[in-house]
Amino acid sequence: YRRLVSGPGWPLVVRKELARPGAGRQDRRTPLACFVQFTDLHLADVQNPLRTEFLRSRGASSWRAQEALTVAGAVALVEQVNALGGGPNTRLRPAFVMTTGDNVDNNSAIELEWFLTVMSGGRITPNTGDPRTYEGAQNSGLPLYWHPGDPHLRDLDKRRGLPLI
Repeated sequence: YRRLVSGPGWPLVVRKELARPGAGRQDRRTPLACFVQFTDLHLADVQNPLRTEFLRSRGASSWRAQEALTVAGAVALVEQVNALGGGPNTRLRPAFVMTTGDNVDNNSAIELEWFLTVMSGGRITPNTGDPRTYEGAQNSGLPLYWHPGDPHLRDLDKRRGLPLI
């Protein structure tokens, strides 16, 4: 686990191997389009009883601690894109969003419904269990899983650095 931090973007590179760049090209450019690309959102219904978390024995292959936050993260991503004034080079507002796969995690109808709702700006309560309580692996009390709201349970993921929320 590592926390994400802001950093510099990739530098723009003029490719010279096929043709020599012409002088004054920056002033002659006409932008054709500005678009946004999403991939691997993995919106997950973490309360689905058919998920494999409880089959996890010693390895972490079926458990991703951040999955309970995927819908909130996708909503925040769409809100950020909607707030963009224009692209840094084209100055155009994004004309469309292209998604390139892995938008839902388990091919369930509810995850697809959530994805379509997020992308169209709708409102979601990502809860398919008891409306009064969370029913995923993170309330099991088992130290195999990240329990973000329990400061007393020293689960494996907190030991790896995941935060207490």
